[in-house]
Amino acid sequence: MKLKQFNDKYLFGSVLLLCIVAGLAFYFFAYTTIVDNVNQLEAENDGIRAHISSLQTYYDNREQNAADTEIMLKEVTSILGEYDSCILTEDIIMQAVAVDRAANDENYKEMIFTKISADEPETIFTVPQSTIDKVQSDVFKKEIRFNVLNTSYSNETGYVAMKDAIAAIFASNYKLNIQSIVYNLDEQTGLLKGSINLGYYYVEGLDKEYTLPNLEGYEHGTGNIFTNTSLLLATDEED
Repeated sequence: MKLKQFNDKYLFGSVLLLCIVAGLAFYFFAYTTIVDNVNQLEAENDGIRAHISSLQTYYDNREQNAADTEIMLKEVTSILGEYDSCILTEDIIMQAVAVDRAANDENYKEMIFTKISADEPETIFTVPQSTIDKVQSDVFKKEIRFNVLNTSYSNETGYVAMKDAIAAIFASNYKLNIQSIVYNLDEQTGLLKGSINLGYYYVEGLDKEYTLPNLEGYEHGTGNIFTNTSLLLATDEED
């Protein structure tokens, strides 16, 4: 009888222990997993509620937002409209002509350009096509690229003429800036020798055609490629 009671107590204790272990296992594994999932869902719901709230605010202010967007697009169009769509060799040369005209030193009336050079255009900022598509504007349809063309004007000039030349650069219709001015005094001639480096800024991707500068009154090219007499004489000597 005592052995049977002992076995019953042992069996009961074992079952109780197994129940406790199973309960702890459920708590540490199943229950904690459920709690983590619930917390994650709550966090996601908070994010969704915040997004819905922002959409509601946007919807409530949709008319004002549309009006503000229209104003912004007009302002951007006006600003970008001041930039050229391209800068070509003609533009660089005509700027030199404008500078030369402004160099009116009474003692030395010319600005003699010894060399005019330009680098390859460089894109400094881009508005990608994906952003343009999101705007859904009738004005902006292509990728917009802000470019700069760095140029150098090597020349000889007087001091007063150089100041007049700088004033002409600031008065230019082109969107440009003076990147550097480097001159040295030639003691033999009393002239300044050096260079003015300019950066021309222009915008690609707008529905704006390139405008050729006014070349009327300036000789360019030749109607007879055989007008170089020195070349003809050199050819005759070889023959």
